[in-house]
Amino acid sequence: MKRFVILLVVVAAIISGCHKKQNRYIDYNPVVKVSNDYVSVQQLTVRLLQTFFKITTDSLVINNGYNPDIDGAVCRYSYDTVSDSTFYRIKYGSWGVIDPFGKRRGGEILVSLDGNINDSSTSGMFVFKNFHYEYDSLSAQNFKIINTGSNGTSSSSFEISAGKMKWDTDSIHSIIWSFKQTYRQNGSDEFLIWGELSGTAQTGMNFRAVNPEDRAIAAGVECAWLENGQMDFNWGEGGNTAQILFSDSTGCHNKYTLLINDLRFDGAIE
Repeated sequence: MKRFVILLVVVAAIISGCHKKQNRYIDYNPVVKVSNDYVSVQQLTVRLLQTFFKITTDSLVINNGYNPDIDGAVCRYSYDTVSDSTFYRIKYGSWGVIDPFGKRRGGEILVSLDGNINDSSTSGMFVFKNFHYEYDSLSAQNFKIINTGSNGTSSSSFEISAGKMKWDTDSIHSIIWSFKQTYRQNGSDEFLIWGELSGTAQTGMNFRAVNPEDRAIAAGVECAWLENGQMDFNWGEGGNTAQILFSDSTGCHNKYTLLINDLRFDGAIE
């Protein structure tokens, strides 16, 4: 009888173990949070660059060297004929202003170029001076831009990169990222964006997002949110993979989808 009882216990343990293995719980909350951090800094980076490109084509800036309000910033432009250098000063003020997307920007961004931004091979640097976004400090190191030419089309392409960007989202959390992406003008009011952006999320988990040209993200003036593109997304250690899809351009939605195998997690772009 004793042997029979022991056998029952062993069989029950095996069945229980198999049942737990088949129904194991996988917590996807960490990767959902990390993907949201990626989307937030991708959108933030694009918006700051959209403002810059808007300044470079503004008629008041070009003709008078000054416009008191572009996306809330006081913008100044100067050109040094001796060194063939171009300078832009984008000033939001110490208290900051609300941009067209409802976000508060403060401080300054200084841009220096070794030529005209529209000329092939022109390169330059962005310097962030006491800059903050939504009252949180945002800094940048080695933030560069290069006009890589038209590549046989009527629109210019720009290689834009940063060695390190840091957004202190509160007193103890930060998102740190670097990127190297191509921005190609698609008409007069839209950019197609592809390349790589990687970093460390607020939780301390690493992430990497990359896309080729044929899966480029679209960013335009008619919609405040990123659209269309698809990113291959990796997080943590050990080769975890997923995809991030931005909503199509038919409705201008502030949404994206994280795909992990056959599971969908919908998120909002802030």
